[in-house]
Parts: sequence; C-alpha cells; structure tokens
Amino acid sequence: MGKICKDNFLFFFSNSVVLDIICYIAIFLCIIFLILLQYKQFFNSIGLKKLKKFLIFTTSICFLIFFGGNFEILLHKDNFYGCMNSFDKVHSDTKNIIIGDSRMEFIVDDKEIQVPYNMVFIAKSGKTLEWFRDNALPEFNDNVKDNNFKYNVVINMGVNDLNYGLDPENRADEYYDIYDALAKKYPQINFYIMSINPIRYKLLERNEPGNVRTNEKIEDFNKTIIKNIKNDNKKNIHYCDAYNDLNFDTDDGLHYTRETNKKIIKYITDDCIKY
Repeated sequence: MGKICKDNFLFFFSNSVVLDIICYIAIFLCIIFLILLQYKQFFNSIGLKKLKKFLIFTTSICFLIFFGGNFEILLHKDNFYGCMNSFDKVHSDTKNIIIGDSRMEFIVDDKEIQVPYNMVFIAKSGKTLEWFRDNALPEFNDNVKDNNFKYNVVINMGVNDLNYGLDPENRADEYYDIYDALAKKYPQINFYIMSINPIRYKLLERNEPGNVRTNEKIEDFNKTIIKNIKNDNKKNIHYCDAYNDLNFDTDDGLHYTRETNKKIIKYITDDCIKY
C-alpha cells in the first residue's frame, strides 16, 4: 500500500495519524519515566509510587495499541483508509480507474508521487483512440467485475490524436461515441471525462520538431466533449475541467513536472470525482 503520509514529516511511523500520535505519547511518557528513574528517591516518596505505576501502565498500553493497530493494518490493508492527509475524499469501498496516455503513465511510474490506494491506472505512452478502444477497454472490463466495489472512471485521452493532423472536433465526437456506449453498458458507473490539458507549444516544438498540436486544437476538442455531454445529458457522464482549474508546469512542453502531477492526482480525487 505504501506510506500514504510519507510527505508529512510529523507522521511517518505507520499509515495512520492516530497510531503515530499514540506512538509519540508512548515515547514521551517513556522519556519522562527514564528521567525520573535517575531519582529513585523521588519514586520512593509516599504517593508517587502510583505515578510510577501509571507511567509504566500507560506507556505499555500505548505501545500495545500502536503495534496492535499496525498489525491490523497489515491484515486488512486492502480495506484500510490509511492516513489520507494528502487527499480529502477517499473511500475504501470505491475503486477509481484512471485511463490515459503518457501523462498518466508518468504519474504512476513516478515512485515519489503518492496516489490513493484505491486508484488503478490503465495508461500507455503515445496512445490514441485505437489503443483506448482495443486495449484499454478490455482491461477496464476486467477491472470492474468485482461487485463489492463502486467504480469511478476518469478518462484523460486525446492529446496524441491531435498530433496526427486529425480534426479535433471530429476526433472528440469519435471519443464521445465510445463514452456514450460505456455509459449505457455500465449505468451504475460514473464516467469522468477529464479535459486534454495544455501544452507549451514552443518548448514542445523544440523537443518534437514534427509536433502539430496547439492549445487552440486542444480547446476545440474540449469544447466538443463538453457540448456532447450537455446535449446527451447522461447522468453518469461528467466533465472535469482541469484545463481551466489548474496551473500546469512542464519540462518538455507536453509532460508535466512532478509537482503539477501531484496537483492533478489531488484534483482527480478531491474535485473531479463526486462521491
């Protein structure tokens, strides 16, 4: 499961803030006890023997709770909420499936980026609608067979399609036909179509001289998806406008920096998906 709270320097012993606080209390009491042991006559004073028993008892109980809690986490790690201080909304009975291209693949491959334990990625660099239809969807179908979960699906595709000289509006319509079919097939699943997010054209052109993608084409694609969602008015298809909601930093003009990728994951979890 990984350490959900590893970015918080105050909480790093376990995957639970509560257990870490208990551990801190136990350590604090243990330090007090060790200091007072240097003054044996202090503990021998009438009435203070109870303090000695209290410190021993309370410290022992705290450590038992801490180790017992961590053992419970290990036994039930698939259903444990963990210390989700980085994400406001995470539900153990929900599985969030993210489908995308290299922008999503780079996120899941970056071991320095925390993702919620209930997030599953289906992502491949350089892929387009054909891969989405022929490869990603069969894998998606395999991932939604467990009826014990509620499923949310976030789809972030299209930026590579625009590099083949395709009309952005026509391509968006083609994608939406697939989204529409998915929504009909799985009425119990919520599908979130996340905007194609911006590029830095001049930087990308230096790194990929053959690039024909522009932010104008990306915006045309996004507007067409929005129009189709509104016209179709399906209750289980939603739009996530990260293009306008987030600020993006990129190293190569196309792929985002680690800090931006962290913001994208938090956006998906806390703002895009509705529980």
